[in-house]
Amino acid sequence: MRYYTRLFKLFLRFGLLNEAEYRFNFLMHLFETLIKFGTGISVLWVVLSRTNSVGGWNWYELLILLGWWFILSGLVNAMIAPSLKQFMNDVWKGNLDYLLTKPGAHQFIASTRKIAVFQTVDMLVGLVVLADRKSVV
Repeated sequence: MRYYTRLFKLFLRFGLLNEAEYRFNFLMHLFETLIKFGTGISVLWVVLSRTNSVGGWNWYELLILLGWWFILSGLVNAMIAPSLKQFMNDVWKGNLDYLLTKPGAHQFIASTRKIAVFQTVDMLVGLVVLADRKSVV
C-alpha cells in the first residue's frame, strides 16, 4: 500500500510540474469554472423563480446537487479522463508495451499516471458549495 501511495504522490507531482509550465492556464480554468458555476446558479434561479420546487426538490437541495456535480466532474476531469486518454494514445502509438514492462500493478499505473491538477478547481468549488449548504440545510 505504501508503494502505491508513493507512486500516486509521484504522479501527482509530475502532474503539478506539467501544469505549472503554463500558469496562465490555471487562471483560465478558474475563470471557466466560475462561468460554469454562474451558469448553473442562473439556471436554477430562473427555473425556481417561477415555482417553489422542481420534482419535489427545493433550492437548497438543487444547490447541493450542483455542488456534487462539480465535485464528481472535477474528479473525472482531473484523474479518469486524462489517464484514459493517455491509455488510448499509448495503444494507438504502440507504447503500451513500455508501460507493461514497468514494475507494479499495471492497471493502477495506467489508471492514475496522468493527473490534470488544475481540474481540481471544480472539486474545490463543489466542496465550497456543499460546505455552505450544509450549514443552511
